Amino acid sequence: IASAIVHKDVTRGLVIVDKPDGLPSHGTVDNAVENILCYFQNFLKATTTEDESSTYASLPHRLDTETSGLLIIATNKRFATYASKLFEHGSVTKHYRCLLVCPSVEHWQHLVQLQRSSATVTHFLDNKS
Repeated sequence: IASAIVHKDVTRGLVIVDKPDGLPSHGTVDNAVENILCYFQNFLKATTTEDESSTYASLPHRLDTETSGLLIIATNKRFATYASKLFEHGSVTKHYRCLLVCPSVEHWQHLVQLQRSSATVTHFLDNKS
């Protein structure tokens, strides 16, 4: 996990990690240990010689398992509360990029038209695909 740490601010109580795709942000019903938060907590325990309070870690936001990107880990309760409120009130926004595969030139031209019109496109994935 050490190589995934992009930024660390001990004073504020946050760490930013580059989460790879395919790895959950937090524990799931069927697997509570193979996730970024658990790996980070184990990393803290292994690298910290102080009491257990110095190994606090929580997620004020999450990224889906299939999503890679920057993830904020709060390393103290005060920052966790602060960051959660920022996300809750819309003071912080997430931006996503995705890869599209267009089956035809017509599909591509349609997407270009949507982009030029500043339209918002909502697409819900079929969970069976």
